[in-house]
Amino acid sequence: MMYSLPPFASIQPSGAPDLRLELRQRRNSRRDLRVDAARVRFVRGGSRTVLRCDGRDYDLSDAARPGSAREAARRNEWIESSRELLLRFEGETVRAVLPGEARVLDTLELLDRTVDAFRRVPVEVKIEHCVEEDGELYLTAVAPSLAGALQEGDYLYGGFYLAHSETTLQDTEASVRIYRVACRNGALVDAQEGQRLVLPRLVRAGEPDPTAAWAERLDRVVARSFDGGDLDTETARFRALISQVLATPYEMLLHLEAQGLISAEDRERIQRDFNEGRDDSMFALVNAVTFQAHALRDSNDWARAFAIERLGGEILRGDHQPPVLEPVPV
Repeated sequence: MMYSLPPFASIQPSGAPDLRLELRQRRNSRRDLRVDAARVRFVRGGSRTVLRCDGRDYDLSDAARPGSAREAARRNEWIESSRELLLRFEGETVRAVLPGEARVLDTLELLDRTVDAFRRVPVEVKIEHCVEEDGELYLTAVAPSLAGALQEGDYLYGGFYLAHSETTLQDTEASVRIYRVACRNGALVDAQEGQRLVLPRLVRAGEPDPTAAWAERLDRVVARSFDGGDLDTETARFRALISQVLATPYEMLLHLEAQGLISAEDRERIQRDFNEGRDDSMFALVNAVTFQAHALRDSNDWARAFAIERLGGEILRGDHQPPVLEPVPV
């Protein structure tokens, strides 16, 4: 569901509810329970699947409910191999069943810190996407006054990306995002120190805690997203790609498919969008790649949409070039 994030205005004004206000209201009905895995099973209860814990049956949210009897069996096998589970409740409904060692960061706490960091940047911030569904959050923000000109009438904005989940094992991620106004495309640029924050949900025993000082690390990513330096760098890269002629992206797209970064269907759509473009440049290829995120967001596949935007950023900086074959000695 789309939300707003006051006090920051959205790029497209709407009457969407305030996400932080809603999260505060939900807090009263939410609780966590850590239990021995041996006490828990997914079972068929009448016409529905429920979670049985200590002999009591609990309803499951749509996101937590197994989609089939086979999936329920697989989850029970996972439970049998586990020692402890984290059950996350909303009222008397189970919204997530996670490993007991899962690290949990509260969405409201994360958003409060993000809003505070937005307030400290020297430019106006506007919200592009603010989506929360079944405990998963996707947020993007842009700074309309922080712009770099690519060509006449075509500009890039500095921006920010945040993804988080309370109900899955998805990593919490924040990164610098470049937003192209002409086609409403984004590209994640997060290869350098300070451009990205990653908080894994699971941490192996004996490894350092990655959540240490997470708030300060998030502040640095927000500050870097809106200080203009990365925008200048990426604008220069985009300009260079405009003049870099690419007869066909076929070889590169096959290389991306072979690495598992795109599917055969992705490759065909990117090739088609490239062919329908105004030019045959690397710039057009990056745009054809990131353009795929629109349809993915329309189908609520937000995680995949931003994975495609990350791929666009990687191609922009020169990653994923097809290997150069060495001539065979004769």
